[in-house]
Amino acid sequence: MTNRAIPIVLVAGVLTACGIPDLQPFGDATTAMVTTLKQGFEQARTALATAAERSDDDSDLHKQLGELDKRWAPTRKALSSLVAYADSLTAVAEAGKQGKETMAQVTGALNDLASAVGVIPLAGGGKQIVEAVGAKIIEIQAARDIRKAVGAAADAVDLIAPLLEKNFADLRSIHNAAAVAWENRVLAQSSFRRDYYTSLLGEEQRLEYLLTLIIGFQSAPARLQWRAALAKAQKKEQLADTLLGSVDQEQRDHLQALGAADATFAGLTTGDEGTLAFVEGRQQQLLDLVRAQREEIALLEPAYREFSRELAAVHEARATGNQILQKAGEVIAAWQKAHRSLQATAEGLQSRPSVADLLSIVTELATLAR
Repeated sequence: MTNRAIPIVLVAGVLTACGIPDLQPFGDATTAMVTTLKQGFEQARTALATAAERSDDDSDLHKQLGELDKRWAPTRKALSSLVAYADSLTAVAEAGKQGKETMAQVTGALNDLASAVGVIPLAGGGKQIVEAVGAKIIEIQAARDIRKAVGAAADAVDLIAPLLEKNFADLRSIHNAAAVAWENRVLAQSSFRRDYYTSLLGEEQRLEYLLTLIIGFQSAPARLQWRAALAKAQKKEQLADTLLGSVDQEQRDHLQALGAADATFAGLTTGDEGTLAFVEGRQQQLLDLVRAQREEIALLEPAYREFSRELAAVHEARATGNQILQKAGEVIAAWQKAHRSLQATAEGLQSRPSVADLLSIVTELATLAR
């Protein structure tokens, strides 16, 4: 975006000495916010950068990471300008108590801030904002009372802050796109092996299901006889007779389930020696197949775990970056609100700027950035 410098005529208007507010809390909170924002962005970027180092130079991840860095460079400069501006307010307020400081420091810092925000490639508004802030700077230059100067500065910040908030929303979108590119790369690189591994697991479960039915069929006589013996010992003769009489039905039920799950068991009947022999033979075949499945799964397990770890890292990086950059937008809005409280402070309606909400979100950001 084309940036037009804001013309500044440094007017040596001396501040009125009476009623100068203490703006140091606002300056300290601004410094804490910017420091945490920079740390948060680096936290959000690190995982993506590490993944990009292991990918092809022409990958979509590289392109998205490059776009993220391209947008961050002017954002970082604008954040540094926020600190310089807040420090200038603090310095002017402090020196103004002696009645010897001019507004040149504030107007210069505000000019730098507007210019830094103006070059961020946002969708429209940058040039107009720079010009609008220039008009507010003229008002600040004309002010000989910090209360009037802070009011004009608040109007200028109300123009700048929404652009910074929008910029962090754009950074969040770019970060998400980079995370999606990383996820797509991980999925593409492991697709065949992953599908093979999950197919083996599915087949292992199918075989185990068949073997469970076979065991139920084979064990029915002994199992039900044992339960009947326990019932008789407890003088429950009717229950014992019912259990003994259900052996054939339970075996039929298991054979029916086996036939539905595996065609080789279709047509088998109970009470047939051939059925018992067939089931036992098929059981051995299935056991051999299960052993083979498990051996193949064991060979693929390390690679699958590595894939799972990387995919989990993708999801964690995406979620963390998303939270950090969302909070970044929120903290800019809180900073704007704290800046508005400067006017109330300058007018004597409160003794210090209201920075509690700002510091609360800064603390949340710091936790995410760890």
